[in-house]
Amino acid sequence: MSEPRTVFVVPDLHGRADLLEAAVQYAEAHWPNWHLLNLGDAIDRGPQSLRCVTRLLELRAQGRATLLMGNHERMALDGPQHFQRFVDSGNPEAFRLAMQGLQWWMRAGGETVRQELGGLTLENFPRTAPRVSV
Repeated sequence: MSEPRTVFVVPDLHGRADLLEAAVQYAEAHWPNWHLLNLGDAIDRGPQSLRCVTRLLELRAQGRATLLMGNHERMALDGPQHFQRFVDSGNPEAFRLAMQGLQWWMRAGGETVRQELGGLTLENFPRTAPRVSV
C-alpha cells in the first residue's frame, strides 16, 4: 500500500515562477510526501511563464505534480492549431480562426509569453500536438 500524500493546490500562477518556487519550498519544509495539483493558467501576464512551465513539467516528471490545462494554455494552443490546419489545407476559414485565436490570447495576457520568446508569430510557433478530447 502506498504512503498517504499531502496534496496542495496551486491555481493561476500566470508566469510567477517565484510563487511556484515558494509553494514548493513550503511543501518540502512541511510535508515529507507532498504532491502539487496545478489547476492551470501557469502562463501569461507574469514575467516568467516559460520558467513556470519548465518547473511544473520537472515536478510532473518526478511524480510530484498533476497538471491541468487552464483557459490560458488552451488559448495558447488554439491559434497555432488553426494555423497548422490552414497550412495543411489552405482553407481560409482556418486562417481566420488562427488570427482570431491569436488575438484572443494576446488580449488575455499572451503578449508576455510572445515577448519572452522573442516575438513569436503563428508562422514560427512550434508545431502543436493534435487535439485530444477527454
